[in-house]
Amino acid sequence: MGTIAVFGAVTSIVIDLLRTIFFVIDGLVYGLAGLFFSFAMEFVNLNDFINLSNVLSRMNQVVYSFLSIVMFFRVAFSLLQWLVDPSKMEDKEGGAKKIVVNIMICLLLIVAVPKVFDVAMDIQDEVIKGNIIGEALYGADGEGIEVSNVGKSLSRATWGLFLRPTNNLTDINFTDGEELWKKYFDISEGVNDDADALVKLFTKLNAKSVILFGRYEFSYLILISTIAGIYLCWTFIKLAIDFAYRAIKMFMLQLLSPIAIISYIDPSSSKNGIFAKWLKETMKTYLSIFTRIACYSVAALLMNEFTLALYERETSTLNAILRETIGINGDTFIALIYILAIVAFVKNAPKFIDGILGTEISKGSETKFAHDLLRAGFGAIGGAASGAIGGAVVAKAKGLPMGASVAQGLKNGVKQGWANGKKGGFEGAINAGKTMYSGFTGESVRKYFGVPAPEEERKAKDYDEVVNQMKTAVAVGKKAKNAAMPTKEAIISEFNKPGRNINNMAVDFHNLIGDPNAEGAYIAFATSTAETNSIPGLTDKGKQYYEAEGYAKMQAALCKISYEKTAKDKDVKVSAFAGLSIDDKNKEIMDRLEKENKRRDEMHEERYTTWQEMYADIGKKMDMPIDASTITISEAYDVAIDYEIKSKTGHTVDEWKNIYVKAENDAKSASDTVAYHEKTSDGMNDKRIKGLYKTAKGVVEAENYNQEN
Repeated sequence: MGTIAVFGAVTSIVIDLLRTIFFVIDGLVYGLAGLFFSFAMEFVNLNDFINLSNVLSRMNQVVYSFLSIVMFFRVAFSLLQWLVDPSKMEDKEGGAKKIVVNIMICLLLIVAVPKVFDVAMDIQDEVIKGNIIGEALYGADGEGIEVSNVGKSLSRATWGLFLRPTNNLTDINFTDGEELWKKYFDISEGVNDDADALVKLFTKLNAKSVILFGRYEFSYLILISTIAGIYLCWTFIKLAIDFAYRAIKMFMLQLLSPIAIISYIDPSSSKNGIFAKWLKETMKTYLSIFTRIACYSVAALLMNEFTLALYERETSTLNAILRETIGINGDTFIALIYILAIVAFVKNAPKFIDGILGTEISKGSETKFAHDLLRAGFGAIGGAASGAIGGAVVAKAKGLPMGASVAQGLKNGVKQGWANGKKGGFEGAINAGKTMYSGFTGESVRKYFGVPAPEEERKAKDYDEVVNQMKTAVAVGKKAKNAAMPTKEAIISEFNKPGRNINNMAVDFHNLIGDPNAEGAYIAFATSTAETNSIPGLTDKGKQYYEAEGYAKMQAALCKISYEKTAKDKDVKVSAFAGLSIDDKNKEIMDRLEKENKRRDEMHEERYTTWQEMYADIGKKMDMPIDASTITISEAYDVAIDYEIKSKTGHTVDEWKNIYVKAENDAKSASDTVAYHEKTSDGMNDKRIKGLYKTAKGVVEAENYNQEN
């Protein structure tokens, strides 16, 4: 019970610390989000920064002078057309009457349009500063979200969905902390900028019903709340760019208005020409500001209503279980779904309005390049900062040149940060995080100066420690290896040992006694097996598999030597016989016949009358039927050599070849068994231990060599 209590206390302290850290971070992030929206609202009207009247008056003098000339030539051109074709004067769409009417309208528009722009800007200021949108949402009493506070309201309501009282208003345990929460996060009657309420809320953040194992008075979905806040900041920064672009665009539309007005003289311009396009673009650009502000205001309203609704509603059974056990308000996850839905609404609302009203307000976002540039810039700044810090830390720790290290970290951070920021999206965000991490760890600086990464340094250090421990095992293994060195008698006994069965044939290696290669193969098996069995930490199963593999390889090596020796012996004798003359071949065959008959006389067996009869009998003994009437001298000699080799080694050359192939397959199967074992948890440890032992053995051999030389 004591251990559980200690563990619970440590866990509680860690969670309290994380909640505190993220509260401070979220306070900064959501505070910045509100400031960024207010900053964006400063770009609504370009006239707030520069005196557009003076700029327009100076430029319009030149424009109108030029356009008067254009108007003169347009009228002159129409007169020429009428002289060529007088019937066009009566044309309702482009005749004299229509052009005269359009000229009068142009003159009227030249006077009226500047005034219309001034009135439109005044209306814009009144709508925004007079909080008409807020009154439309909350009622004519004027209470609610002011346009200037939309950013604060949206950020406050969003944060309030992640940081919420564990209780609700229907609970009996209503606390002062919950009252503070409502005072700070309820924006239905305006935004409360009282910093004292936030500070008091901070003091209640980690309050619990019981000191240990008690549930928190506030459920807090940390990290996700921070991500949402950062996304809000980014959204409002992009909004500032959009508003600034829209203000410049309105200025250019006003500047180009004389051109559009003069083009109205052309009857087709009012329908689908320059004037029609200018008018359409002007209306779309002007109305876009109200659409965007209305969307964010509705989002803030919905977010606040969701926050209060979830706060005040009766809790569900599942939510009660979650908050009683782990202190998490289950309704927070419902709130997360609402947030995603509201974000989707804000993003797609202009398109939604276009679909209903048939407008093109949503097509006014033409600042992708600026957004990409800003995103890449932030990425480069973050990468540069992390790279420079990481470079300085690595330089200090490893004694590297400070200037070169910081410069390298800065260079790589800017390059990678710019690329990842420009890429954008989820992949870009993940890569940006990797860039920041690699920057802080000084990865590029380490690579530049050839310094191993921290993880590699730790592995190398641990590896050296284990190898040093293994040196003792190497000394023990050397003793075991020397003790297992087989004697000459042991080798002879092993080679004469019966009972081996390979490829369904009884096999021994008595013919290899005295062969240095064969004896070396057996010695290597015996000593390496003893050495392997002495390594500490290997499992019994692993030792069994390694020994079986070594024995199978040794046996395959002996079979190979037997096959190669018998094949070479036969080739030498057959080649020598083939080089004899006919007479010498006959003499060799007859000598063999005489020798065999002499043996048979001693054994009181019936003599062979011809050499053909003798070799037919030999073939019968070796299960090789031979037709005595057709056998040649060369075939007979070949059979005689096979019989001779089988008598000495137990098998013919072809049989040894089949035995060797089967032994090789058996060795491969044993190796496959070891490989399969080393893929298991125990086997992987056996493989690791053998690898460490091999490395330690190499280190010892190198040290001994250095001492001797």
